[in-house]
Amino acid sequence: MDRHTATKQIRQLAQDETRVFFTEHAKKRNPQEGKFPLTKDQVLNCLTHGYVKDDPVDDIKVPNGKKCTITRFVPRECHEVVVVFVPSENILVITAYECGKTAR
Repeated sequence: MDRHTATKQIRQLAQDETRVFFTEHAKKRNPQEGKFPLTKDQVLNCLTHGYVKDDPVDDIKVPNGKKCTITRFVPRECHEVVVVFVPSENILVITAYECGKTAR
């Protein structure tokens, strides 16, 4: 699967919030070290309006899962969301952050 196809599939899946799930890490991050989580709305906006940076790779933990990073630039903001998605099924948000604010 290429990044353009993945972008279309993720955008379609993300339109239904019941198909988007968050890991505990994505919900909490680590505020003590200056790593704040994005809000649910920021994540959903990134998923529905952002683009997949590179072609997704097979995930080793989720059967049929594809892992990738979605990026969205808006004035004064840049967000990235790392997900594992199963085409036509659901999206699992692994982590989400502001670009340039945390070490990757």
